[in-house]
Amino acid sequence: MNLWDLRCQKKVFSIPDIHQKTPTCCLFTPNGNCIITTSTDGSTKCTDLRSLRTLLTLRDHRNAVSSAAIARDGKLLVTTSWDKTVHLYDIETGNYRREGPQILADGHTGSISSCDIDDNGIYLATGGHDKCVILWDTEKREVKLCLKRHTDWINDVHMTKDGKWILTASKDRLIRAWNMEVIERLPFSYLPGNEQTVLTLKCPNCEKNFIQTTTSDWRRRPKCLFCDLDAKTNN
Repeated sequence: MNLWDLRCQKKVFSIPDIHQKTPTCCLFTPNGNCIITTSTDGSTKCTDLRSLRTLLTLRDHRNAVSSAAIARDGKLLVTTSWDKTVHLYDIETGNYRREGPQILADGHTGSISSCDIDDNGIYLATGGHDKCVILWDTEKREVKLCLKRHTDWINDVHMTKDGKWILTASKDRLIRAWNMEVIERLPFSYLPGNEQTVLTLKCPNCEKNFIQTTTSDWRRRPKCLFCDLDAKTNN
């Protein structure tokens, strides 16, 4: 692992042997004092840049760790893996030391390759070898959207800091920009299953359009997401 000074375009120093196998991802912590690294050896590490001492080692995934992201306030660390899961670590409380990470598993059907999180630490975007881009709600620990336009696996995914855009790069040689503000006006009613049909419906109550998928193993929702959200807000 090398640290570079972009002002003079020179290598400052190298950090040898952080991982036993190939590193897959590296990023600075928000305060710039440490780096987070992931590896095919199944570990995630936090290394202090001053002392070069490993402050934290996580080994909860059952396969290679492909990427990591950390919220701007440094409270939430996210890791993704070839084991098809996303792990959430509450760095502020340290509860993961006793209880383990919170695991998001009901999303991707293939290895997860990349992730990014918005500035508020609420919405998380992940891309996978199943050709899907998934937007997660980290507070509710559930899938919010599943985007399926790429024809090959997703190599990388990034969110703008305000969470309004998601940028994805795929092996299909395409880079896609997703406008989340537009998608918010046409939200998916997503539930896991074997998708058969995608419908654009107009709600008879609020007269807003929304997108809904129908599958072989779940019933169609009786009302649109806008009415559903309004009902939850009023309650």
